[in-house]
Amino acid sequence: MNHNFVAGKVRLTLLLAALVLLCTAVASAQAAGESSTSTTVTHVMGLQGVHNNTNGKLTITTSGLDFQPGSGASGQISIASIRDIFVGSEDRQVGGVPMMMGKAAIPYSGGRVISLFSHKKYDSLTVQYTDANGGLHGAIFRIARGQGSAYRQELVAKGAHASPVPEAEKPATQEVKNESK
Repeated sequence: MNHNFVAGKVRLTLLLAALVLLCTAVASAQAAGESSTSTTVTHVMGLQGVHNNTNGKLTITTSGLDFQPGSGASGQISIASIRDIFVGSEDRQVGGVPMMMGKAAIPYSGGRVISLFSHKKYDSLTVQYTDANGGLHGAIFRIARGQGSAYRQELVAKGAHASPVPEAEKPATQEVKNESK
């Protein structure tokens, strides 16, 4: 047999094997991502025993909401203790004092253009819950934009109590209605 023919078959076999491994890895990563919602967030305030403005991983488990910071004490909120869940969208200016000074130094109101790009948008997730003694508390988390409502929906699906979302805050659905005259 021709040496080039055999080498081509070996390359094709290796390519197919790599493709199968890649597809398997992608499928397992998607399956792992669907099991529970978990992302890196900032705990702004409210969890007992956790410092304010702490970054960590917020995970929805079968028992409730679990916040694991990089270091220090973790915080948990059980599903049964949740009284309400609120989601809001906010933005904040990034860059601090150097960005502010740079915007002020640009002539002819050019700093306004920089202001368009120096804001970071995020969702805030507020969970109102009761402790073991019946005291009412609230925990506020800063989450990437668009993930707050996913957390709310998953917590409600697991049995957490939440007031209905007002019609003004529900996402608009695009329906095309034909009106006949």
